[in-house]
Amino acid sequence: MRAPERAKQGERFLLLVFAMPTYTGKTMELAWEPDVSFEPQFAPYQFRLRLVRAPEGVDVEPIEIDLRQHPKGCITLPVWKAYSQEEWLKGYLFELEAIPTTSTTWATLQQFLMSDWAPTILYPRFGMLPLLLASLLITTLAILFATPLGLAAAVYLSEQASPRVREWFKPILEVLAAIPTVVLGYFGVVMITPALQKLFGEALQLSSGRGLLATALMMTVFILPTIISLSEDALRAVPNSLREGAEALGFTHAGRIRLVILPAAKSGLIAAVLLAVARVMGETMIVWILSGGTPTMPDFSSPTAALGTLVKPTRAIPDTIAIEMGNVELESPHYGYPFLLGLIIINLLGFAYRKRAQFQL
Repeated sequence: MRAPERAKQGERFLLLVFAMPTYTGKTMELAWEPDVSFEPQFAPYQFRLRLVRAPEGVDVEPIEIDLRQHPKGCITLPVWKAYSQEEWLKGYLFELEAIPTTSTTWATLQQFLMSDWAPTILYPRFGMLPLLLASLLITTLAILFATPLGLAAAVYLSEQASPRVREWFKPILEVLAAIPTVVLGYFGVVMITPALQKLFGEALQLSSGRGLLATALMMTVFILPTIISLSEDALRAVPNSLREGAEALGFTHAGRIRLVILPAAKSGLIAAVLLAVARVMGETMIVWILSGGTPTMPDFSSPTAALGTLVKPTRAIPDTIAIEMGNVELESPHYGYPFLLGLIIINLLGFAYRKRAQFQL
């Protein structure tokens, strides 16, 4: 008979239990259950319900219930009727106590490591683990797809293409790098997701082709111009004396590229890949459009589960920041989490740029 209230550390709530005069039964039940979105196992408190006092003349055994172990249930009590408001205070008296089981810092870390992201429900859950893993998987797949293609194209432009082809191809790369990512995202919706839906939709019961693989493929297209352009610049910066020395030693054209030119341009090539990593980690629109918008934990326990992880909807950190900013209220607990996600992205981008600068030096 009171409004909902947050439990504070060590706080106790007193509950009065009695029957109204019109009740005709010989026993009564005290029942409890958690709210719909409340998960007792994730709470940093032990909730204990204890009988403090029984009505005068009623013989009841001691009662003490751990509500984390028994989040839903009921107990039967001998009936006791209150015929006036003064007698309400003479009925059964229960005490509900919230006992902290861990520190606030560790409870926050456990919250982050949960696999459930639901920040707008009554009891918010801020499990960032699926978001972080999705970002890492998208980045890893995009780099694995784009790096061989980008390096091969850069080697062709630098070592094999004629000056005329190079003069035509370089401006095209610059134009491709300048295409807005929202255009690439919608291009992926039109071209990539229908193909994935046709290939895997029936076997895996997919509602659409949007997911981790579609996002990674479009990210590959997104970073290819960056890798090709920077790698080609790094290869062309290798002194011609090294090429001439390798030719004088009798190396084949492939041998010169593999044993001399690529090792000499290694720092520039690594810098190009790191810059591509930074662009993938910070990209929002492509992920927002193609990922599907559903946070899911990756599952690689079997080939079928791994394939399902790649093609089913997911959600990464950048698009989550964009999505959640429309739901946050100023100075609410939810307010800080998009900024925390953004801080993770900024630190990852800063690390990539610092490493790129080190390699260039």
